[in-house]
Amino acid sequence: MKKSLRIFSILLMLVGAGICMYPKMAELYGEYSRKAVVKEFEKESTDFAQTPFGDNEERLTVPMSQGKETDRENENKSQLESLYHELKAYNEKIYKENQKDLKDAFSYEDSCFDLRGYGFSENVIAILWIPRLNQELPVYLGATKENMKKGAVLLGQTSMPIGGENSNSVIAAHRGGGSTPMFRNIQLLQLGDKIELDTVFEKLIYRVSHVEIILPNQVDKVKIVPGEDKITLVTCHPYTKNTHRYLVTAVRSKEEVQSREKDKVELTSIDVEEITPVTEEILQDSTISYSQKQITLERYGTIAGIVILLYVIFIIFRYRGK
Repeated sequence: MKKSLRIFSILLMLVGAGICMYPKMAELYGEYSRKAVVKEFEKESTDFAQTPFGDNEERLTVPMSQGKETDRENENKSQLESLYHELKAYNEKIYKENQKDLKDAFSYEDSCFDLRGYGFSENVIAILWIPRLNQELPVYLGATKENMKKGAVLLGQTSMPIGGENSNSVIAAHRGGGSTPMFRNIQLLQLGDKIELDTVFEKLIYRVSHVEIILPNQVDKVKIVPGEDKITLVTCHPYTKNTHRYLVTAVRSKEEVQSREKDKVELTSIDVEEITPVTEEILQDSTISYSQKQITLERYGTIAGIVILLYVIFIIFRYRGK
């Protein structure tokens, strides 16, 4: 009997510890994995030379070391220029065809581009930085289930993120759970908030201009608008369900690039009264019902784990006292 009680107590302790630790461990592992991809992307980007493309002589790429160029550097230049022109041609093509094959963000599909053929270890086209959410995510080409587990994805039949007129790069990500936020708190984004895309070519800065909730089949809402240069963030809505899509549209800003630290300081210095809030009518659409199951689990899961641990410790001390 004593042995059985001891085994049962140990099992309860392990269960409690697992419940307590899993959310944080999952969050730390996910963050570590994404940071590793971001770091590798930045490292590989430095292998490319500063090269003007077409009519844009101010494209901000990472400069090479000074001195005589090596064969490797010349090869990098050639690859970079080839990649840029292919991405630009793709953007022009889907615009002329009115994005005829555009689908919902969660209709999984592969990308027609594979950046690994240009020297990259991952098929990552950019790094997404959202100061308001303090969120940094790699943006993968190919809206596959596997890629969406690892970060954000560029939706097929939408513009490659190189900027320019007649473009709209639609970036999708899961709402995630408490352990893997990604676009979990996208509703916190306000009109005027900054969104940055760091590509191998340059850093693109956008400002939030519009927020909307749509049905999955309303793909016209994320199509290119003639003459405009913008991006759209999209995720499932409401949180824990998948009945609608939450859209955050942002337009290109020509402001100077600044450090992440300055971005965070800028947020803390903004007067809350000066922020144009997202209208309550959008967030409280009466036709959308919320599921509280996952939210409740996230909110009280850790507390439940702690209670179990305390109970086990109480039982152990009580047993030893006898």
